[in-house]
Parts: sequence; C-alpha cells; structure tokens
Amino acid sequence: MIHLIIVIPAYQPNERLLQLVELIHQNSFYKIVIVDDGSSKSCRNIFERAQQKGCTVLAHAINKGKDAALKTAFSYILANYPLENIVCADCDGQHSWQDIQKVAKAVSTHQQTIVLGCREFVGTILLKSLIGNKMTKAIFSVVSGHQLEDT
Repeated sequence: MIHLIIVIPAYQPNERLLQLVELIHQNSFYKIVIVDDGSSKSCRNIFERAQQKGCTVLAHAINKGKDAALKTAFSYILANYPLENIVCADCDGQHSWQDIQKVAKAVSTHQQTIVLGCREFVGTILLKSLIGNKMTKAIFSVVSGHQLEDT
C-alpha cells in the first residue's frame, strides 16, 4: 500500500472538488488535505461536505494564492505526517484521477524528492497561460539546470 497524502489547494471550488474526493476515496486509502484559500461563504458547504467525507480542511481567512495554500498544507503535513509522500492536485478537475495515480506511483516507486507531472498543451490555450508557462519554464531552467515541458 502506498502511503500518500493528496494536497488540494482550493479557491472558490465547486462540485468538481467533491467528485475528485469521491474518486480518491473509492479507489485508494490516501489521506486528503484541502486548503480553503479564502473562499467566499458560498463555498462553505463544499468544504463542510469534504470534511464529512474524511478530508482535513485547513483554511485561510483571505485569499493568499496557491503558493501560500501549498505552504500551509506542507507545514501541516510536516508537523503531523512527516514521513508521508505528497501529491498535489487542483480542485477544478484539471488533474485526472489517472494522472494523480501515475504521479503517486512514481513518487513511491522511485523514492524521489520531487516528481513533476507535465501537461500536454493541446487545443486552445489562453495567451496569459502560455506566456506564464514559458516564463516559469525559463526561470526554472536557469535556476535548477533542468528543462521541463510544463511548470
């Protein structure tokens, strides 16, 4: 059995978050940590239902951004589950359950410090997203000496 925690930063989530939680619970014993990154009161029901399904929900009073949400989750995990592997997923369905499983397997099989999944950019892509990804790829390459297809 893979020991793993799935981290899901969430800002203004909808039912897709709960669908992902359900898929994870139906197909694994992974622990799920969700960070409510300052979502509005209208989303409170989504987070409460996630907690009822066994998820740990951490919350920011205001939106601090995905990086801060990830840091909150990582700090919580380090304090409570320091030896567990972590896979990050988005709350909007961007990451499929199959892809989450592939990354989880790579993390546990190879005992890597970090495993990055890369998207395939097909179809129409927002110019802002394309430019942002190209910039972060270049920065990552300069800083780390490694080239990625997707950051």
